[in-house]
Amino acid sequence: MTVDIVAPTAQWGAEHSADLACLAARYAVRFPWYGHLLARRGVLGSDRLDELPVLGPDLLTAHYYTAEHPQFPCAGVYFSSGTSTGRPKRVLYSPADEDAYATQRRELFEAFLAGLPLGGVAVTDLGACHAAASARRIFLEMGFDAHDIESDRPLGARVRLLNDHRPDVLFTTPAILDQLLRSPDPLRIAPRKVIVAGGLAPAGWRRRVAERFGIGFADVLDVFDSVEIGAIAHYDAAAGHYRFHDHILPEVVPPGADGAAPGGGSGALLLTSFARDCFPALRYATGDLISGLRRVRHGGRVGYVFDRINGRAARPRTALRELPGMRVR
Repeated sequence: MTVDIVAPTAQWGAEHSADLACLAARYAVRFPWYGHLLARRGVLGSDRLDELPVLGPDLLTAHYYTAEHPQFPCAGVYFSSGTSTGRPKRVLYSPADEDAYATQRRELFEAFLAGLPLGGVAVTDLGACHAAASARRIFLEMGFDAHDIESDRPLGARVRLLNDHRPDVLFTTPAILDQLLRSPDPLRIAPRKVIVAGGLAPAGWRRRVAERFGIGFADVLDVFDSVEIGAIAHYDAAAGHYRFHDHILPEVVPPGADGAAPGGGSGALLLTSFARDCFPALRYATGDLISGLRRVRHGGRVGYVFDRINGRAARPRTALRELPGMRVR
């Protein structure tokens, strides 16, 4: 049985106050522009979530995505398409970031793939992204015969590779899977589990995918992540909602607001992660609209869940006035 826990809006995140203060202080040192922003707002040392600034795309484009970061000499670099900013985004991962992400995803996948035979085939067709770069490592650590399909291969070649590999597990995006299923060359695979990431995958679409492959609705796992944050949430078919990972503190604000105070259970999603070194993951504006955010007790544990992703929010323009002389690009 799931019991909702009501948290007063003004106290949202209060159970993490000490962690928030430490996180903000650490980012203020690692990212001097962020420390300047906190000082300008008079919130250095604050442990209140609603006092800390929202990190939107304009601020991050000016100070993170396009900047050099000599303080992280060993960090890996990943790029995203930059749909929210209009230009590719450059995001860093430290070795600790990579290990944390792999652990978070492996724990989820181990539970979802329990019962599949050791040495089964797992194929990743995700395009070029951080999740794709990490997937083979994760599947190999789990004992799968893991294969990647390169993002530059034409559709027909990808279908032929999938037919040759005959995956027990297929990890892909909703858009790529739609292309594969519409290919003139027939896709002749029978995966026992399908994992999708990197796009909207409504319940109706997941049901059609399950029917197409002759598997159950619960055998199609929708995972929610981003290159900035890493692992964020997944759909829990047994409970009927999306469940955030334990290292994530989510909140919603009214779309277009500057994020001064969290809203109710629906709105524009902001995320704080307690497991990121090389990205200032504190009130990061994802650009997603969600509904039904709440804290629940389930199986003896308390965590954050939400009902659905409703689409993309209008591009926020936040905290710009806090940094004199900053160019809006």
